[in-house]
Amino acid sequence: MTNFPTLALHVGPHKTATTHLQRAMERNKERLIAHGVRFYGPDYLRDRGRNVSGLFGLAGGRASHRAPHDQLRFLAKDGHRVILSEENFFGRLREDDGSLPQPLYPDGPAKVADLVSVLPGVEVELFISLRHPLRMIASMYSQLIYSRIYMTPEDFCAAHDPAILDWLRILTDLTQIDGLAAINVWRYEDYNRIQNRLIPALLGEAAADGFEPEPGRPNVGLSQEGMEWVFAQLAADPNADPIDTARARFPVAGGRERMQLYSDDIRAAEDRRYTAQIAAIRDLPKVRFIDPTAQA
Repeated sequence: MTNFPTLALHVGPHKTATTHLQRAMERNKERLIAHGVRFYGPDYLRDRGRNVSGLFGLAGGRASHRAPHDQLRFLAKDGHRVILSEENFFGRLREDDGSLPQPLYPDGPAKVADLVSVLPGVEVELFISLRHPLRMIASMYSQLIYSRIYMTPEDFCAAHDPAILDWLRILTDLTQIDGLAAINVWRYEDYNRIQNRLIPALLGEAAADGFEPEPGRPNVGLSQEGMEWVFAQLAADPNADPIDTARARFPVAGGRERMQLYSDDIRAAEDRRYTAQIAAIRDLPKVRFIDPTAQA
């Protein structure tokens, strides 16, 4: 049987410290190459014609001049493992009008299935981070405000039921992909405490030895105080553009409260739903759950 490079596909998704992890990979790129591991992130995959779909001739991409297995070998060079990290492959962050897709990531599993289907005989592992739905949706709302789409929190909440993010549905669909070897899963809330287990799983033990983590913390969002300040400025002057000042003055740091969307009842219900979904996901086939400490 022909030996192919292995493929690790990191799909993010958005707002789960994906950029922080990608920067760490870029920081260690030469070390990885020395161990036969080639990393490709947004700097490569967002160039024209280089998105994942285009590279492998998938639906929605440009026709590739290489067959999928040849493309994988080309990306691996003389190495044995390829890592592709691109959250946009899994789905869009928002629609053109600024609203979130409903549901979130409806086509993500199908896109992964398409990629796996054109690489028979290749060991493909998926890497995906999960985040509390309300915290993730709040972070997406912050991104909306950063883009100067000043939808009020009340209007945003009215337009977006938290159920649009259904991790159990997404992971269940992923487990049904024929040919997908494993699904490596971790909670965003554990990210800083699981890197010593995530990095070897992603790179392999040899390449992970001596890996230098990215300094600093993942991107910091806008605080509740900052959001209230933004809309107070807009109420006083509808032509104001306060977001840059708000980001500098009111990040979630220094004891400031995280942005709070939705009612207390909805927040409590979403806490229960997230806990229940994580428990169910742990028991799904193919899932390797990465915890701060290994489960007994």
